[in-house]
Parts: sequence; C-alpha cells; structure tokens
Amino acid sequence: MKLIRIWFALTLIAWILLFAIFYFSINQSSVSKEIAIWDLPNWGNNKLANVIKYPNFSKLKEEISSDLNYYDDEDTIFPLNIACKPDSFGYTFSEAERWFPSKTYPRCESLYHSEPGMINIDFAENKLYMNCSGWYVLGPAFEEIGSMPFLKPLLPYENPVALTSQEYAFGTCDKSKSDNFEHFVYKLRPKDLALKRAENYFKGEKPLNIVMLVVDSLSRRQFFRKLPISLNFLKNLSSNYSFFDFKLNNVMGRNSHFFIMPALFGDIKYEAIYRPYREDYHTENSIWKKLHEKGFVSFFGSDGCVDSFSAFLGRAPKIDHIMGSVFCAAKRFYGYDQDLKSQRCIGNKNAHKIIMDQILQFSEAYKNVSRFSYAHINTNHESTGTVISTLDLDLADFLTDITSRNEDLVLFIKGDHGLREGGWFQTTAGANEHRIPLTFLIASNSFLEKIPNSLQILSHNTKRLISNFDFYNTLLSLGHPNQTIFIDNSKNTSRRYRSYNLFKDCISANRTCADIGIPLEWCSCLPVKNIDEKHLNDPLILMIANEVLLKINMINKCNRPTDACGCKYLSLGSIVKGGIVDKNNDVYFKITFTTNESKYAVFRTDVRLSKIAINAEGNDIFKSIPIKIKDMKYMKIMNVNRIDAYESKCVIENKLNKKDQMYCLCNKA
Repeated sequence: MKLIRIWFALTLIAWILLFAIFYFSINQSSVSKEIAIWDLPNWGNNKLANVIKYPNFSKLKEEISSDLNYYDDEDTIFPLNIACKPDSFGYTFSEAERWFPSKTYPRCESLYHSEPGMINIDFAENKLYMNCSGWYVLGPAFEEIGSMPFLKPLLPYENPVALTSQEYAFGTCDKSKSDNFEHFVYKLRPKDLALKRAENYFKGEKPLNIVMLVVDSLSRRQFFRKLPISLNFLKNLSSNYSFFDFKLNNVMGRNSHFFIMPALFGDIKYEAIYRPYREDYHTENSIWKKLHEKGFVSFFGSDGCVDSFSAFLGRAPKIDHIMGSVFCAAKRFYGYDQDLKSQRCIGNKNAHKIIMDQILQFSEAYKNVSRFSYAHINTNHESTGTVISTLDLDLADFLTDITSRNEDLVLFIKGDHGLREGGWFQTTAGANEHRIPLTFLIASNSFLEKIPNSLQILSHNTKRLISNFDFYNTLLSLGHPNQTIFIDNSKNTSRRYRSYNLFKDCISANRTCADIGIPLEWCSCLPVKNIDEKHLNDPLILMIANEVLLKINMINKCNRPTDACGCKYLSLGSIVKGGIVDKNNDVYFKITFTTNESKYAVFRTDVRLSKIAINAEGNDIFKSIPIKIKDMKYMKIMNVNRIDAYESKCVIENKLNKKDQMYCLCNKA
C-alpha cells in the first residue's frame, strides 16, 4: 500500500510538471515570464561551424583582385573555412534603396559665389588681405578639439590685418551680411619646431606619409551605393599603388571611441571626462607620441564641433597640428551641424573638403619628413543616409591629388563604425551594416617593396577578421625606418588580446570576436553551437519563437487571429534549426522557424537573454522584455529576418513605414 502511495505521488508530481511546462511554452504574454530551468550549455554539440586548421603561408599564391563589386564580400568570404563568417554583409541594393532613396545635392560653389583671391592669408607678411571693403572674422591663435563657443568679433575690413598664428578667416564684401559669408580661406601654418624635430631624426631615408581618413558611420556597402565616382577611381588606381579591401573589420562597440581609442592608443583604460581645460589624457600611449619619437609630424582634424573626442583624448592632445574650431565658427555663421540632414557648405566648400584640403597642405608643407594625419569626417553622421553622396566628387579629387605625389604613401579610408540608421535594429543585414565598417587601404608599391611578402600578407588579411588593435600595432610598426626588420608590437598594443601587423603578420583563420575583445552583442559572426535536434522543441525555444511572432504581429497591427488585418496573423509552425552561444552574463540564440500560415515563409531570429538590463535605442522596434529564466532577467530580440525569397505586395500602415514589409504575409481579399 505504501508503494502505491509513493507511485501515485510521483505520478501526480510528473503530471504537474508536464502541465507547467506546457503552460509556459504556450504563454505568449510580453510581461515577465518564469519557466523551467535547463542546463543551457549542454544543449550544444560543441562543434563550431567553421573552424579550420591554419593554412601554411607557403600556400598563399593569391593575386590581388582589382575587380571591386558590391557583393564580392559574400563571394569572397562565404566559400572560406574561417571562424568568423557573417550571415550577411548588409543590405541588398534594393533593400538599401527602400531605406535610403537616392538624392542629389547642388555643389557648394553654386550656392556661394567667391572669386579666387578675394580673401588671402600671406604668411610671408603674416597678414590677412581682402580685395574689397566689408567684414571679416579671424580664427583663434591656438587650436583645441571639442565643442566651444566661437566668440571672435566680426570686424570691418579697411586695410591688411596683422596676424599672430591664425590659420583661417571668413569675409564678405556685402556690409549688410553678418553670416553666410561667401569668402573663406584656411592655410596650414608650418611649425619650425616640428619640422626641425623630424629633420633631426631622418638621415636620408625616404619619408613616409601615413593618412587615416575616417568617415563616421560608413559601411563598406554604403560606399559602393553612394560614392560611385570614388569607386571608379579605385577601380582604375594608378599602377604605382596597390589597393586592399578588408572585408571583416568588426566594430568593438556602438560609437566612435570604440574605434579611435584602440586604434590610436592601444589597449588602455579610458573613460569619458568632460572638462573645459587644455589637457592631454593619454599622451604616453598615443600613436602620435610614438611616431614623433621616430621623426614624424602629426595632424588631427574633425569636422564635428562636439565633445565626442575631447572627452576621451582631452582638449589639447600633443599633436603638431589640430583642426576643429573652424566648424564651431561655422555653427555660428552657417548654421552648421554634424547631424544636419542637408548639405554642409562652409562658403563654397563642403565641410569635409576643408579637412581634406588641410591634409594636402600638411602633406606638402612637411614633404621632406614623415607625416601622420588623422581626419574624422562626419558627412554621413545623419539619419537620411543620403548626404554622404556630397562626399563623392571631393573624395575622388582628394584621392587624385594624394596619389599624384611622388612619395611613399599608406592611406587608410575607414568607417569608425558602419551605418546606424534604417533597419540596424531590425534585420541582420541592417545590424551588420553597422558592425562591418568600410576598411580600404591604398599603399604605394615603392613602400610595399621594402616589406618582404607584404602584398601576399595584406591580400591574405583582407579575408580575415581584423581588430581595431591591429591598426595600433600596424602604425607602431610603420613608424620604424627599416621595414625589413620585423618588430613584434603585439605586447606593446595589448596584454589581453593578440594583435597583428597587417603588413607583416598573417591573421589566423580561427580568429573570433572573443579573441579581440569584441562583445558578442556587436559581433557580426556569433560562434554559434548547433542545438541538437531533440532539443529544438524545448519550451524555452518555443517561448522565444512565440515571443518573436508576437512582436511581428504587433508590428503588422494584427494582434489576434480574428483581427481584420492587411497581414495574416502568424502562429508558430515548426522550429527548423537552432544555435546557442553561452557567454558570461548573456546567452544568445539563433532560431530558424516556419509559420502555420505559409508553407514558404521561413524566419530566422537572433535573441539575447541577459542578467543585466539591455539599453534600447531610440529607433529600436524590438524593445527589451523582462523575463525570469534561471538567473536571466531580460530578453532582447536583436533582429528578425525572412530567409526565403519573398516580395510583399501588401499596402499597410505599420511601424516599418512601408520600407520593408517582409514580416507581412498578405491577407487576400
């Protein structure tokens, strides 16, 4: 009798547990959830999808391709057996056009007419000249970076104006004007001390010109979409140069400082410090100090009158030439802003052209010594994704000029991160437009010939995951006058992460985001372990898929099966495939599923479970959801994708603003 009671009690407990599992698996509420506990790490089969053995360098016999095209990121990377292989490199052309339709802008010359020579700075006499009487305003005698009010007075021009160390001025011949001046001049003023310091180091070596031209928020694919003239220049690059297209430079975080700090300072501790003082926070580790010690002069310019750099660098880093206050002046006189959704003219030049012209002046002024310049351009720092087209002709002109000089050149054209607009919190393509920024390199063959096997090594590394720390390592090495000597700067870059010299080290095929300090939430190639088929219908997997469908139905404004909607109410069909990544405070799922409403539609979603709160972005249509799963407290749908061929023809009003209705299965009338 006692055994019967025990059997009955155990049976009852089992039925209660089964009922609880069933109840929580079908619960689609978006409020806090509590479900059964699983040993998550045991779900995977512990096989990473694409890890291979490291290839021998002797087998590298690849030719560098000059055939640049929009999809050669996929064509190149997808066939490779490498650990980091993104599901997507960004939008297709048609997807991008829906988010960012093409738009043309007038040239600044057509908006501001200024005859040559109307305003000039003469360094020989150290005076400002204008060919008319009117108004003028001078720039400051000392430059710093960051946001600052421009308070210089507007003065009447009568006679030549004596200068101290000013480099720019605005002017007008129209005495009725107090802003939007038609005349503008900016001349870089060479510094004798910087030149002598560099000349004392160099003893007959050919100088090297290193340029980092960084365009904020620019992905590789957006470059192809919006800059056809510059692209054509690269396709027809002079035979004196080699071109390299690095397809896997993954961001380390959301904003600019996640690039600029590791790339220019290495692996150091830093934080944002907003102070109005002329300080340099990280002199000892700065790349300009390291290069100064090797005979370089330095330039830093940014066209954003904001504190996004000064908070991390200090307002007065020890750089030979700093450029920034002119854009604060432009705020006052031209209504300039780095986030403008329209063309940014300062006189008859785009803001970005003013910076690129200064790099050319800097290159010429110090042509007999080695130079390092960093320019940060914000033309693409706006929400329409169209103003970037104003960069095209100016960039092509800059590339023409910088490559026409008879010198050793290393030119990086980069995005600090990719595009942060459109569907970057909706689809994998949108997310990876942000995660995979543009990374191009132009190098003169005369310089590459000094580095053994550099052509093959650089070509190899264009198809590997590269780190922002790799740029610091590379810049340290480029500063050495004898490039035939190999110096390992990995430990000088980071004690935590292995970094590589892009010119001299072959990067491993097994490199992952974790190897280089990239948080998984920003990784374009999650190291997913396949979930065994027997676990695909586990209640947690079903709950995640149902929650995704709940959000899709909300976006489609079809919250119940009985609603009269333009789109079908979607319910879960089957789980086709699953993957999991368990890392520290987070668990990531990649789930592929179908719906009962279509035999063709297949969805794939990336979902993050976290112990800590997940901040939502302003344009994020998938908000964080409070949950209770073991010690996980938050769930975040990172993206939802249709992976079948589809073409939605429904005309509905929903949160996607008609730009991409891939979530909608049409209800036929």
